[in-house]
Amino acid sequence: MTHPQTLGSYRVICPLGEGGMARVYLCNSRGIGGFRKLLVVKALRSDFASDAEFLEMFLDEARIAGRLNHPNVVQTNEVGVADGTHFIAMEYLEGQPLSALIKRVSRKGMPIHLHLRILADALLGLHYAHELADFDGTKLSVVHRDVSPQNIFVTYDGATKVVDFGIAKAAGSAALTREGVLKGKVAYMAPEQAAMESVDRRADIFAVGVMLWEALAKRRLVPNGSDDLAALNRRISGKEPTLQEVAPFAPPELVEICQKAMARSPADRYATAQEMREDIESYAMDVSRAGDDVAKFMTEHFAKDRADLRALIDAQLQHPSVGKMDDLAVKSGFKRASEISDLSEASARSIKRDTKPPKRLGTNLLMIGTALILGGGIAFGLIRSKGAEPGAGASATSAADVKAVPPPASASAQAVPADVRVAISTNPPNAELSIDGERVSGTPFVKSMPRSSQPHRIEVSAGGFTKEERNVVFDHDTDLLISLAASPKVSPQHGKPAPAGDPAAAAKSGKGLRTIDDKDPYK
Repeated sequence: MTHPQTLGSYRVICPLGEGGMARVYLCNSRGIGGFRKLLVVKALRSDFASDAEFLEMFLDEARIAGRLNHPNVVQTNEVGVADGTHFIAMEYLEGQPLSALIKRVSRKGMPIHLHLRILADALLGLHYAHELADFDGTKLSVVHRDVSPQNIFVTYDGATKVVDFGIAKAAGSAALTREGVLKGKVAYMAPEQAAMESVDRRADIFAVGVMLWEALAKRRLVPNGSDDLAALNRRISGKEPTLQEVAPFAPPELVEICQKAMARSPADRYATAQEMREDIESYAMDVSRAGDDVAKFMTEHFAKDRADLRALIDAQLQHPSVGKMDDLAVKSGFKRASEISDLSEASARSIKRDTKPPKRLGTNLLMIGTALILGGGIAFGLIRSKGAEPGAGASATSAADVKAVPPPASASAQAVPADVRVAISTNPPNAELSIDGERVSGTPFVKSMPRSSQPHRIEVSAGGFTKEERNVVFDHDTDLLISLAASPKVSPQHGKPAPAGDPAAAAKSGKGLRTIDDKDPYK
């Protein structure tokens, strides 16, 4: 798949994934005076852009996203068209979706006061969206319709953001004209939404009630492996287990809040998300200062993930041609948001910096892709979900009110090619390249090689440069750019190597070495 080098004024660093009718990219915006800013850009696929109905859906999302401006809602920076491609540029968030946080620490390990803080802030963002009015003061009546742990994003600084308004409904949107197709995740769907009746803001409140239920019960309301149709029937008929049955020792005040939010009839629920938020905060008076605790908790559990991700982005900014973007950490399997999965450690080895590559780069980049594929959960028809634990990918059941188009075949059903394409370029271009001890002639080296999970030894050397060695697994199409570092210069006075990065030695040799500014590694 060929990806664009630029989208409007944004340079594409790497693809983050593909979901429904759009592809998502991590991009870099540049300006005068060395200005740089990372953004996430969602681009409508060309095969959907030619269909007026799909284009209108994408523009509906853009119109809603463009009006959202709140600390607890992901920010949209620009909506535009570049070379015929419609795109939405959004803020780049550094953190994890709530689903990933729960998966990392386990439900039992998630402190309830932090969980309440996150839900309270999410309710604040939802209330803002629900109250949103157009420039003339007309209420837009926005309903998210896909509120879930996957779409509640927690930054490393402790902030909570509601993301993914891809299937949101607003008054006058194209989505209102389509009937009979289910939208949203079954596990968090309000009864009226499950019955495909009209919905309002109280459907989103029900979804937050389910998340509160799960926080108190320390388990899923719709267990892992549940049948979707059976789960829908239980939801519509009101035959799901009560919180008192599964968590008899839960605080009565929180149980009451949960029951009201999850009332079967919308009329019996909270009228607004703000009302529910006020009740949560009145229970936990110290919740107002829990934001710092959330940041501390995120740092405690994701410090390495954050450092690894920054290293990956730094590597791509320095060498944007590595892997021609297809071979980056999202090379394999991002067909729909519900199919996003971790990369193997072997695949991540193809991205190389001056130091050893982190072992879990795929997971880190995955978290950005998962949380920021705004609208990526759109799929065709009602996609089955096994009710997997949040973060496992299989629970991301979504559907869009679109034409009846059969979903693409799963990866397991597709034949896997026996060979992969391997392309290796070197800097300097005349370097000697050996694979498994056998020298190959000329670079760039391009050849079809047998797909294998076994590592191959790559050696690159050239006069005046330090030899580079690494192990690479050819388990997918691979493009590598291997840049050699200049050998240390020898001082003619003492016959000893000059210290690396010594300005005086570099000046004397006439060949300045490129150094990295520790304060700003993106320079």
